[in-house]
Amino acid sequence: GIGVAQDLALARRYYDRCADLDPKGVQSPAMLMLAALAVQSTVSGLPSGAELQQALAHDLRAHGLVLLFLALGTLLWLRHFLPTAAARRHRPPAMPPAGTPREGGEEPLVV
Repeated sequence: GIGVAQDLALARRYYDRCADLDPKGVQSPAMLMLAALAVQSTVSGLPSGAELQQALAHDLRAHGLVLLFLALGTLLWLRHFLPTAAARRHRPPAMPPAGTPREGGEEPLVV
């Protein structure tokens, strides 16, 4: 609550105790809160944005990963773009609609 220090381990024990006291009761709210506590404890252990940016700026592996993702994105874009451009170049000429006169003034064959 307000004015009380945050204690994730104590909160976890309380939710575990709820599950132990009533094993046949509704378990999903307690399980959801235990999952939320796990996510919160994981996120609170991560470095801040400035610390993470500083660490990644000096790590050559991060630079390599960025280059690999750029190359992958370029290859995926080319994979999508090149087949459509090749298909447009090699497309057969369009057939005229049925009933239109042909070149030379001949009437179309109607069967």
